Amino acid sequence: MVVFRKLLAAELAEVRGHLLRLDLKDRYARFAGITSEEVIDRYCRRLAAAEVIVYGCFVGGVLRAIGELWWVRRNGTVQGELAFSVEQPYQERGIGTALMARALQSARNRRLLAVELVCQSDNRRMLRLARHFGCAPQLQSGEVLMTLSLPPPTPLSFSVADTVPAALLFRLPNRFVIVMSA
Repeated sequence: MVVFRKLLAAELAEVRGHLLRLDLKDRYARFAGITSEEVIDRYCRRLAAAEVIVYGCFVGGVLRAIGELWWVRRNGTVQGELAFSVEQPYQERGIGTALMARALQSARNRRLLAVELVCQSDNRRMLRLARHFGCAPQLQSGEVLMTLSLPPPTPLSFSVADTVPAALLFRLPNRFVIVMSA
């Protein structure tokens, strides 16, 4: 059984386990560099203290993927930054898309005006995922920066907040619209 849900602070051990199960290539893509077990431990401690919402995908009761929505303050404004990781055997199954949809809906309902994604220029999966939602990549110093403007929340966006993975997503330039599936 596959379950998508927001993670609790008490589940940091599951997040740590997931990040440690990433193969070297995926760990490099997620953290933009080689990442040791000690770095992952520090990262998980940072998650516990940060302004972040972490969504998870559990397959058979085991956390296999996460999507993170971070609050970033820049130049007097607050916007979101997204990060994702999916274990190798579970890639190319739409899990990243479902996690991103949930994170975008959460950002929208928290009145963030935009979210950013940053990845290495050779991270094809992340680039494809971002493009799926209408992000236009911009190359900056070997990294790709993608920004997605978000529409304001609506009563409908609040009502579908916990059902986004079951929703149909339609792209519009730098916007997204959610239409519930039957």
